[in-house]
Amino acid sequence: MIKCTNLSDLKVHIFVIGGYGVGESIVVVFRTEGNVVFSMTIDSCTSNIEGNNVVLPLKLLQRFHIAKLDCIVWTHPHDDHSQGMDEIVRKYYGKKTIGVIPKQLYGNDRNIVKISGCCQKVLNTFFRTFKKRNLKSMECLENEVRLLFERTFIDYETGEEKVLSLKCMSPMAEKLDDKVRNGLLLSNSQLNELSLTLTLAFDNYRFYFGGDAPDNVLKNTNSSELEQSRWIKIPHHGSLSSKCLIGLLNRHIDSAAATAYLSQGLPHEDVLIEYSRKTDNLYITQQTNDTVYNFGMIEYEYQFEGAEINLDIRRYGNAYKYETVNEDFEQHIYE
Repeated sequence: MIKCTNLSDLKVHIFVIGGYGVGESIVVVFRTEGNVVFSMTIDSCTSNIEGNNVVLPLKLLQRFHIAKLDCIVWTHPHDDHSQGMDEIVRKYYGKKTIGVIPKQLYGNDRNIVKISGCCQKVLNTFFRTFKKRNLKSMECLENEVRLLFERTFIDYETGEEKVLSLKCMSPMAEKLDDKVRNGLLLSNSQLNELSLTLTLAFDNYRFYFGGDAPDNVLKNTNSSELEQSRWIKIPHHGSLSSKCLIGLLNRHIDSAAATAYLSQGLPHEDVLIEYSRKTDNLYITQQTNDTVYNFGMIEYEYQFEGAEINLDIRRYGNAYKYETVNEDFEQHIYE
């Protein structure tokens, strides 16, 4: 239960961050009357800014004066989603912090993955830092939705209540457990099959976080949960391997965002075209390598006032709106 002075003043900030050419991190902040009442991160990335290697989500956490995170999610063990994650865990873990990782990262001889030194350091930090009851190692059956946690926001002046929940829909246990039984290792590209996919619902408004889940995972996730999502973080940097999600979105959505992976030619133009038919608000963290800044960030600020939902979208650094790709836009540095 989270008590608030004024729920009508509650603002929800979703930040989608991409480093130079590669990388992804998401920061979620709920605040009312200037005070942060809930915060979480999904993955982490770094960028070289003025000669310094900067963990980009840390800058946001510092800006909001966050002492401890409510939830830290690591979707899967690829470096572009993991750089600086160990530092986030060390600095922002608290006794009530929930950690979420894919179940198949056992950290022992049952491993079906061979991960990099960067990711091994992250995994070790999760295991060392979190108490067992606070570390959720997640997997799902096909079409299953698993509740990670639920919080109730209560306006103690009016008694109004709004519910926040985080749910998990992948990785898929059956296929991965077969590999465990047979002693098979996943290749580096197959690590995306481990990726967590999540929905964060507030007052029945759903945000979907696709991680790097490929089509063979997405097509087996719960279609109802996907259809109800109104904000989408496009999976796997907008690659063709995660294109099937578009077909599962049977209606117009409010917004979609993709993090660029320019060395691999992502996001793919065909994917962006399809998403632009689903939403008027399609944003990307970076367009080309020839840019002024070393990062791109998109901020979505929501305010829920009764049945009315207000949304403001801001761009920082290299971020751009897909429909205005050939137009000049004002660039900002996020202080």
